[in-house]
Amino acid sequence: MGRDLVTGKYAYSPWRTIHTTSVTKKAQLREVDEFAAEYKRELNEKGVVQAPATMTVGRFLDTYHKNRFGSVRPSTYRREAQRIKKTKSMLGRHRLSEISPSVLRAVYAHALANEAITASEVYEVNKLLRKAFKQGVYDGVMGTNPADGVKVSQPQYKQKAVLTAEQAATFKAKLLELPLGPYPIATLILLETGCRRGEALGLQWKNVLLSEGKIVICQQLTGDLDLAAPKSATSNRVVSISKSTAELLGRWQEMQKAQFAEKRVRWSDEAFVAHAFTVVTVEMDGEEVKVPAATFIAPHNLGRWFKDFCADNGFGRYTKNVREIQFAGKTLHRGTAYEGLLPHSLRHTQSTLLIGNGVDVKTVQARLGHSSPSLTLKQYTRALSKNDEAASVLFDELLKSSAV
Repeated sequence: MGRDLVTGKYAYSPWRTIHTTSVTKKAQLREVDEFAAEYKRELNEKGVVQAPATMTVGRFLDTYHKNRFGSVRPSTYRREAQRIKKTKSMLGRHRLSEISPSVLRAVYAHALANEAITASEVYEVNKLLRKAFKQGVYDGVMGTNPADGVKVSQPQYKQKAVLTAEQAATFKAKLLELPLGPYPIATLILLETGCRRGEALGLQWKNVLLSEGKIVICQQLTGDLDLAAPKSATSNRVVSISKSTAELLGRWQEMQKAQFAEKRVRWSDEAFVAHAFTVVTVEMDGEEVKVPAATFIAPHNLGRWFKDFCADNGFGRYTKNVREIQFAGKTLHRGTAYEGLLPHSLRHTQSTLLIGNGVDVKTVQARLGHSSPSLTLKQYTRALSKNDEAASVLFDELLKSSAV
């Protein structure tokens, strides 16, 4: 049962002998299994550790992570590996049997005092341990989940960069001054729908209902350049677009068809709304031939274009290695260390403006594809605060107008 936390000596469960009453061997084995399960539940209630006394937290986490391969997205798997690395640097050599809520609290406090970890990292580490130890309890390796006994405050959301209504109007106007193309169209979809970048880049024409003014969001382009289901079940949604945006998308579709024809690439409603061209190798008459093909825009390419657009129009700037270039009679600035608006900022802009102008939280939650209204409430408290202030003024005016 691991080491006794007081004496440090190995602890053992008492022997128990049972006598089966069934006649057949199969029934006898069933009795033994039922007794073993009941005995394990009894030990678990006492907090008995079932793992081998020599198992370390590091070895346990390595096994846990290895068994997760293929069950989560590659990007999630890589992020988890980084968190496990951080966790092992603090707890890796501790024996699993020695871990308790008090031990975890002491380790977190020590790491924070020595600036080996940030408060937000503590939250992520404990979140990882809760999940891993829960699996350990389920597998019978652990009796209880010590991470459940450690309360770590969730990091405060940073104030998101958002545009005011006037700034958003200017942003859209600048965007529409550009020739129609994949990058301006993808950015317009981000601004008009509040969808995530991967959802905009994974959007295909078959999911754009121009006559109805609707966009069906049912997939996303991941950081691993794979088409996958949206972030959560509630992220599958239908989002309305304005009549002017639907008309613009209609014009863009005709232009895109012409571009496909020029490249001799077959167009269909499977085409990505924001497309890119590439070259693929196919076999023709026994020979390998390179031919043009249509594909999607990679997320990092949209991000780079977006930063340049913002730097050119006063919504961002480069702070290092800045150089001037001449293009179309204009002086543009390029460099590194960008500061300013990001693609995800348009998602926060739409939701903040909608909430700030009286749209109910439930509607905004559905439009953004949040898993719960509480997530919407946490992220957009500033807009809700403005609504609350307006409500107090309105209530005061109602009382004054009703006074005799």
